Amino acid sequence: MYTALRHIDGGELDAALEHFASDATVVRAGELLDGRDAIGGMLRARPAGRETRHHCTNLAFTDTSPDKVSASCYLVLYIGTHDGGEDAINWAPASLVDYVVEFSSKDSGWVIQRLEIRPVAQL
Repeated sequence: MYTALRHIDGGELDAALEHFASDATVVRAGELLDGRDAIGGMLRARPAGRETRHHCTNLAFTDTSPDKVSASCYLVLYIGTHDGGEDAINWAPASLVDYVVEFSSKDSGWVIQRLEIRPVAQL
């Protein structure tokens, strides 16, 4: 989970998508995205040059079995804006969300099977 978010923050979207099952789903703002291609489309639709940092709390695991695990965490999304030069970024918290994640064990290891992003507050 954390590695996928770091890839997103680094603009490494293909690397981030490798952490999702090919048939993964993401539920965000009432929109259901089915499959890695749809999830990739959402990530690639981000505004050009957008800087983000996803800060997660520890994952709380529930409903574990040998091939599936559910977990949740809170996440604060920070959005950076360039001010005064390419290297000067002003960071501001944008939103607080509740992530509910289901992981599944595949041949390649543990991957995100389902991610539900539940808005808590705009900051």
